[in-house]
Amino acid sequence: MTNSLQNLAEKFSNLSELRASSIERLQKVKGTNETQFDLSKTAPSIDRTLADVDARVIAICEIAPKSGDEENSDSLLIPNAYVNRIIKPLDQLTVQYQSIADNLSNIDSNGGPGTLNPEDLTFQSANGQINLQLGPIFQNIWNHSEAVLAALYPLMNLLRGEGRPDFAAALDAFSTAMEQVHAQRSTLQDVAKSAQADRKKIGDFQAQSGPLKDEIERLKTESEKDRKTLKEYATEGTQAITSIRTTNEQAEQLKTAVDNYQASFDSFQKQLEAREKIIQTGKKEQDELIANLKEIESDTKRLTKQAEAMLTGATVAGLAGSFGELRDKTSSELIGARWIFYFAIFLLFLSVIPLVAYVVPGVASLLGFDPAAASNLPKESGVLEFFGQVVVRALLLLPAAWFAKFAATRHAVLFRLKEHYAYKYSVAASVEGFKQQAEPFKDEIAAATFFELTFNPADRMEAKAHEERHPNPAMEWVMKKFGATYDGK
Repeated sequence: MTNSLQNLAEKFSNLSELRASSIERLQKVKGTNETQFDLSKTAPSIDRTLADVDARVIAICEIAPKSGDEENSDSLLIPNAYVNRIIKPLDQLTVQYQSIADNLSNIDSNGGPGTLNPEDLTFQSANGQINLQLGPIFQNIWNHSEAVLAALYPLMNLLRGEGRPDFAAALDAFSTAMEQVHAQRSTLQDVAKSAQADRKKIGDFQAQSGPLKDEIERLKTESEKDRKTLKEYATEGTQAITSIRTTNEQAEQLKTAVDNYQASFDSFQKQLEAREKIIQTGKKEQDELIANLKEIESDTKRLTKQAEAMLTGATVAGLAGSFGELRDKTSSELIGARWIFYFAIFLLFLSVIPLVAYVVPGVASLLGFDPAAASNLPKESGVLEFFGQVVVRALLLLPAAWFAKFAATRHAVLFRLKEHYAYKYSVAASVEGFKQQAEPFKDEIAAATFFELTFNPADRMEAKAHEERHPNPAMEWVMKKFGATYDGK
C-alpha cells in the first residue's frame, strides 16, 4: 500500500508539473495575426471558463496525497481499491495536458504558428497540417477531474481523519485571481511591447549619436591645430586690407569697361529675344503642321484599309453571288432535264413493246395482239423473215434510244455543273473567314482560292470524256457511231 500511495503521489506531482508547463506555453503562443488565447473564455458544454477548469486541476493537485502522507496515516487500513480508482482517471487527465504540449510541439515543427482564433479556441500550424482545438480538450479535463475528485475524496477521508477541508471558497477566489492575473498579464505584455519599441528607438538614437560624437572630436582637434596667435591674425589682416584695396581699384576699372560694353550687350540681347520669338513661332507652326500631317496619314491609312476591305468584300460578294445564281439556275434546269429523262425512258419503253411482243412468245396474247392472225404478216415465215422482222422493230428503237441518251447526258452534265458551281460558291463565300482565321497564310489562301475559282467546269468535263474508252474495239466503234462514250453519255 505504501508503494501505491507513493506511486499516486508521483502521478499527481507529474500532473502538476505537466499542467504548469503546458499552460505556460499556451499563454505565450501567438498566431500570425498577433492574437493569443484568453483563459477567461468559457469552455464549450461545461459553462466554466478555462481558468476555472485549470484552477480546479491546481486545487486537485494541492489536496492530493503527498510523498509523506503514508507516514502520518495507517496505510494498512486503506483499501487498494480506493487508490486504484484514482489511477485511471488521473492518467487520462495527464494525457489531456500532454496532448496540449504535444500539439504545440508539432505546430513548431510544421512551419511554426499559423492562425489562432481565440473565439472558437483553435490554433493551426502555418502549413495547415496540425490543428489544436482547446474546447474538447478542456471539456475532457473537466470530465476527468470529476472522476478524480469522486475517487479522491473517500481516500482523503481515510488519510486525514479530521475530514475534508472546504476548498470551495478558496477555489472560487483562486479562479478570480487567475482571471485577474491573465488580464494583468495581457496588460503587461502590451507594456512590454511598448517598452521594446522605446528601447529600439533609444538604441537607434545611441547608434546615431556615436558618429556625431566622433565628428565633434575631429572638428575640435582640427580647430586646435588651426588656432593662431593674435599677431599672426593682425599681419594677415593688414595684408588682406592691402589686397582688398588693390582689388577695389581693379574692380572700378573693370566696372568702367563693363559699362562701355553694356550698350552692345543690350542690343545683342534684343536681337536674341527677337530671334527666340521667331524660333518659338516657327516651332509652334512646325508642331501644328506635323500634327496635321500625322492626322492626314492616319486618315489615309484608315481609308486605305476601308478601301481594301471594301474591294475584297465586293470581289468575294460578287463571285459568291454570281456562283450562287448559276447554281440556282442550274438546279432549275436540272429538274427539267430529270423530267425529260423520265419521259425519254417512257418513250423507250413504248418502243420496246413491239419487239418484245414479236420475239417473246405469249407476250402478244397478253397484250391482246396475235401476230399469226395479222393480215399483213405471212402465215409461214422462215428464219430470214424472222430476223428481218426483228431488225425492223429494232430500228424503231433508235429515235427513243437517242432521245434517252441525249436526256441522260444533259442530266449528267447539269448535275456536274451544279456541283462545280456549289463548290465555287462555298469557296468564295468562306475565303474571307479562312483569311481572318489564318492571318499569316492569307496570301496562300487567296492564291489557292484564285486557282479553284478560275477553272472552267466545261473544260474538265470534256477532258474526262475524251479519256474514256471501251476495252472492246468493236463496241468502241459502235458507241462512236451512236455518239456515246464509255460510260453511256
